[in-house]
Amino acid sequence: IASRASAMWGLRPETTKVQETDDTAAYGELMKSPTLFPLPHFFSQAGYETISTGKVFHWAMGTKRLWDVFLPYKDSPVTFGDHGTLFDYGVLAPGEVHADQISADFAIEQLQSAHTKPWFMAIGLYQPHVPWRLPQWAFDLHPIDKVVLPEVRQDDLDDIPPAGVELARFPVVDFGSGEVTQNELVMNSGLWPQHVQAYLAACSHTDAMVGQILDALDASPYADNTAVVLWSDHGFHLGEKLHWHKMALWEHANRIPLLIRAPGRVEAGGSFDLPVSLLDLAPTLTDLAGIAQPAQFEGASLLGITPEIAARRPAEMRWGDAVSTRIGKWRWTRYADGGEELYDLSVDPREYNNLLGRTGRHEGGLATLT
Repeated sequence: IASRASAMWGLRPETTKVQETDDTAAYGELMKSPTLFPLPHFFSQAGYETISTGKVFHWAMGTKRLWDVFLPYKDSPVTFGDHGTLFDYGVLAPGEVHADQISADFAIEQLQSAHTKPWFMAIGLYQPHVPWRLPQWAFDLHPIDKVVLPEVRQDDLDDIPPAGVELARFPVVDFGSGEVTQNELVMNSGLWPQHVQAYLAACSHTDAMVGQILDALDASPYADNTAVVLWSDHGFHLGEKLHWHKMALWEHANRIPLLIRAPGRVEAGGSFDLPVSLLDLAPTLTDLAGIAQPAQFEGASLLGITPEIAARRPAEMRWGDAVSTRIGKWRWTRYADGGEELYDLSVDPREYNNLLGRTGRHEGGLATLT
C-alpha cells in the first residue's frame, strides 16, 4: 500500500502517512483528503479523459470515482489453504480467464476505440503478485527441470544488525508448535523449485499481457503520439538473504523495472543503471502530457535526466521507521534501533558484505562516501 500511495500521489510516506503494507486506515484518509490529490485528478483537471482497470490503486479501496471510464477489477482467484497465498499457485481451471487477461482485453478495446479528447489510461496488471494462478502455457515456458534457483548463502544474515534480521524473518507463521518464517516454510516443504517456477510463470504472463497491449497500441491511430510508462511497485525475494516476500530493504525487494517510451520526447534505446525513485513517476507523466507540475509532487520529472544527474540524486525506501537510501553505487540502511547496513553494489550486487559489519555502526553516514 505504501509504495502505491507514494507513487500515485507523488508524495513521500512521511507526507501520505501510509508507511507499511497494512496501513489501510491511513490510505483511506489519504483517498479522502481535500488537499492532496492522486495522479488521475491532475489529468482530469487538464481536460483528459481518464480510463482504468486492474490493480492501479490498492485493491481494498474503491476508485471508480477517479476515472471517466472504469472497469471494476476482478481479483485473481485465491484459495489460500493452511499457509496463505504462499502455496497458492497452479494452473487455472478449464475455461477460467485470468484477471490480467480481462484487463489487457479492456486496454485493447480502448485502443481500438475513437476518443474525442486526449486520454490517460492506467492498466494495473496483478501478476506477479501472489497467488500465482496461471494458464498452463505460462508454466510450460519454464519447465521445472530448467528452473535455476537463486543463489543463497546460509550465513547471509551473520553481519546484519538485529532489526535487519527481524525484518528478514518477517512474516512468521505460528502453527502452535513454534514460529516458522515463510522462507523456512518454503525450504522445508521441498517445493522451492516449484515456487520459483510459479513466480517465473507469473512474470512471463505479465510480459505477454504487456506485449498484447503494446501490439494493439502499435496497430492503433495513437501509436505515434502516445507515451507509455511501464513500472512495478516493488520487487520480491525468492529466498535471497533468507527472506521470502517483499517486506525488506534490500535490492531484491526494492529494485523494479521502469521503462519509458515517448515518441518525440525520449530518445529510443537510452538507459542507465542508476537509481531513480517512484516519486518521480507522477511528475514524469504530467510532464509528458504538458501539464504544469503540481506543487504537491515531491519527486522530479525524469525527462532530460542523465546518469550524472541520477548519480547525485538519492532514492529513498522505507519500511516503518527503517529507511534505506540508494545513491550511485551505494545502499545505506538505518533501522529504528540505530543498526545500519552499507553495501557497495558495484562489487557486491547481492549484498553479501555489510561494510558496517556485525555492529552496524558507522560515523558520518553517506557524507563520507565517494
